[in-house]
Amino acid sequence: MKTTSVERVAQYINETPKVKEIAERCIRQTFNRTAAARQFVETMTKCLDLQRTPNGDRFTQHAFKVAMKFSAAQAASDLVNTPA
Repeated sequence: MKTTSVERVAQYINETPKVKEIAERCIRQTFNRTAAARQFVETMTKCLDLQRTPNGDRFTQHAFKVAMKFSAAQAASDLVNTPA
C-alpha cells in the first residue's frame, strides 16, 4: 500500500525524537489544534529552516494534525478533541 506525503510526515514527526519533542511543546503551549499546527510549522520552517523531511515531504499543518491523532502523548490526545 502506498503512503501519502501527509502520512510520511506524520510518521516522521512521531518517530523522530527531537521533532516529536518540538511537536509536543507546541501542543502544550497552545489552545487548539490549528494553533498547535501553525506553531509547529512555523518553528520547523522559520526557526529551524527545515522545510521538508529528509525524504522531501513538506511539513504542513495537516500532517501535524494527523501526527497528533497517532501520538501516544496525553497532551496530543487531549488537543485532538478540541475545536479546530
